[in-house]
Amino acid sequence: MARTPHVVGVSGSPTAPSRTTVLVDEVARSFAEATGGTSTTIELAPLLAELGAAPFRSGLSPRVQQALETVEAADVIVVGSPAYRATYTGLFKLFFDHIGQYALVDKPIVLTATGGSDRHALLVEHQMRPLFGFFQSLTLPLGIYASESDFRDYAISSDDLRERINTTVSRTLPLLRSHIDPESLGGFNWLSQHLDREVFSDGDGGLEQEDQRSARECASAVACGSGVASADALARAA
Repeated sequence: MARTPHVVGVSGSPTAPSRTTVLVDEVARSFAEATGGTSTTIELAPLLAELGAAPFRSGLSPRVQQALETVEAADVIVVGSPAYRATYTGLFKLFFDHIGQYALVDKPIVLTATGGSDRHALLVEHQMRPLFGFFQSLTLPLGIYASESDFRDYAISSDDLRERINTTVSRTLPLLRSHIDPESLGGFNWLSQHLDREVFSDGDGGLEQEDQRSARECASAVACGSGVASADALARAA
């Protein structure tokens, strides 16, 4: 890659040691290794009192300011939180309340979470993904959830979890490379090519207007990082 990417992990656990921190750090290091980059993991637990010391970012301590700036400057962000009352922790939300509203636009985000059992697994999709949708971030399609049984003495002990981490890295690596270093693809941009064309060719000279609209809707969903298009649109564009 043309430059060295920086992968930043953010653990929203209010305790230390923390299984969430272990997971976030492992995922961040895995992505850094795969992209030839470096990784840093920010633990929010030591920043708890400082994050609550002022209502606005300008009044926060230099240590918190540095953590916020590190996240905003990252090439890839790995976020994680334990499940607290069916959602991410208040500490996690408080930290991201101070992130600039447009600082994470198009930023690749890897979603992770931990919980006492598998019944909390939808935390990744139902709570974390919408939060970063607000920031207009590029949330990667494969999230990683780990339960308490995946760890032993605050270390990953599950081969299945390690395999899920490896799968997430390998399947999203081409997307990260195209985002961090577009030149690696020779300047080719699939989304812009499809969204900017006046005519979508089907080999016979073009598509009907309805089919053009469907293709645009599907491509726009990917471009926005939501990956969500209507069932009708997907069926028409297939």
